[in-house]
Amino acid sequence: MTYLTSFNAGTVQTGPPADSGGLAAVAGEFSAFNLGDEAYGIDILHVQEIRSFEAPTRIASAPAHMLGVLNLRGVIVPIVDLRLRLGMAHAQRHLPLTHGDST
Repeated sequence: MTYLTSFNAGTVQTGPPADSGGLAAVAGEFSAFNLGDEAYGIDILHVQEIRSFEAPTRIASAPAHMLGVLNLRGVIVPIVDLRLRLGMAHAQRHLPLTHGDST
């Protein structure tokens, strides 16, 4: 497995690569995000869509990290809290208010 260790525009330092003990540079475009103090990146060729948060439909007896599912144009998509799935502490979600919200 290769782990993201640092992120620059267009280049990612990863380690440890399978064939050596040093770091390797990987060129490409990545969608980067943070979970706690750790940075992660996903090759944009593996990202289908980025959407704002919508409350998912809960599923009974689902694990804590499984927030529920969304119906995305007829496809049922599972919504997973990566913090909980990776064993990190739960984070408070700050949802933006939309026009007409009173809370």
